[in-house]
Amino acid sequence: MPTSKQKRIKWRLQSRACLIAGGYALISLLWIYFSDLLLFALFPDPDTFTRLSVYKGTGFVIVTALLLLLLLWRTFSALDGTFEALRESERRLNASRANLSAVINSAMYAIITVDVTGRLNSFNSAAEKMFLVDARNVLGRPVHKLLPAGIDHFSARRFETTAVRENGDVFPVEAAVSEVSGREGVFYTAILRDISERLAQQAALREMNESLERKVADRTHELQIAVARAQSADRLKSAFLATMSHELRTPLNSIIGFTGIVLQEMAGPLNDEQKKQLGMVRSSGRHLLDLINDVLDLSKIEAGELEIREEPFDLRESAERVFASLKPQAALKQLTMTLLIAEDVGTLRGDRRRVEQIMLNLLSNAIKFTDHGSITLRVEIASQHCKITVSDTGIGIREEDILSLFQPFNQIDAGLSREHEGTGLGLAICHRLSALMGGSIHVQSEWQKGSEFCFVFPRRTEGKS
Repeated sequence: MPTSKQKRIKWRLQSRACLIAGGYALISLLWIYFSDLLLFALFPDPDTFTRLSVYKGTGFVIVTALLLLLLLWRTFSALDGTFEALRESERRLNASRANLSAVINSAMYAIITVDVTGRLNSFNSAAEKMFLVDARNVLGRPVHKLLPAGIDHFSARRFETTAVRENGDVFPVEAAVSEVSGREGVFYTAILRDISERLAQQAALREMNESLERKVADRTHELQIAVARAQSADRLKSAFLATMSHELRTPLNSIIGFTGIVLQEMAGPLNDEQKKQLGMVRSSGRHLLDLINDVLDLSKIEAGELEIREEPFDLRESAERVFASLKPQAALKQLTMTLLIAEDVGTLRGDRRRVEQIMLNLLSNAIKFTDHGSITLRVEIASQHCKITVSDTGIGIREEDILSLFQPFNQIDAGLSREHEGTGLGLAICHRLSALMGGSIHVQSEWQKGSEFCFVFPRRTEGKS
């Protein structure tokens, strides 16, 4: 069917031909009429007029033939050029079609075209491989034999559907359809991709996810049971430790008390060896009582039963008392002890017993792990916080041991050759007590050069909570 542009060109050529023919006819008529009038006026003799008219007609025919020959020459030249251009265009079109066919046949996806009647017009190599059929055997056949759902009503859409191979196998495909208008009318182009492997992978992934979710749910349930058991065991442990610690403290206090009475010779005189042995008994009893008290405090903290009191106390007085109680121990090791208290340190609100317990533990550790040099206790007020710092020149702590320093039952020199006594509960208790008071403990240390422990807690004065 001619296009509108072709119709316009045809009409223009026809109009031009009609204009040339009409013009030539008009000129011919005018020439014949006026030339006869002129000849008759010049040569009234009939013989002469007739003879000249014959010559005039012969000349007119010759001129007309020459003009017609020129016109035909130019027309055929133009037609020859047009035919050559058409042949060149045809060659280019054929080359373009060949290239397009090569591109389509080399495509990795199946490409088919269908006319408005639903019959296949083209079928590339990928489509042959996908449907296991030769293109010559399917061209002109209804597309519904390969794609039961058809493709004409899916124009400009991407969708998933089922396809049927020549051997009857059904498989899933993803299709993208576009509508194209050409000389022969509307047709549809479909790009098809076999998605069997992708759907299989998705199914496998879904099954794996479901299996993983089931496993996670099972493990979570097992973990919840284990956590419940651990919490129950922890509660039982804390209750057991609290009960046993209480039961052990009572006889220990009696042993320490009666040992003191005997050492005072209230029950009779003692010789030096007896005093020495009883002194060792009292010292061991006191050490065991301290350990039991630590275990009891830790069990109360873990059970959430330890309460922090809020009462006024003199921080300066507490620091001096703790310092004085431990100074004799330092003197036995010939260590220099220094107490530095800032002038603005005074009465605060808080738990005096727990603050003194932390100071006592930090100072005791400093004395325990320092063989020579000095120990300094510094108490000061920093902004809205109180800061208690204990520094020493002892053995120090390795960097890799600092992270586990505040764990219960942990000592940095743990092992068969451990030189220092203790259960490793002191720093763990101090760390948890400081947290309960809204404070914290920080440590800086260098191996074989000394350590510095800093206890910081909120400053609460009288009248403020």
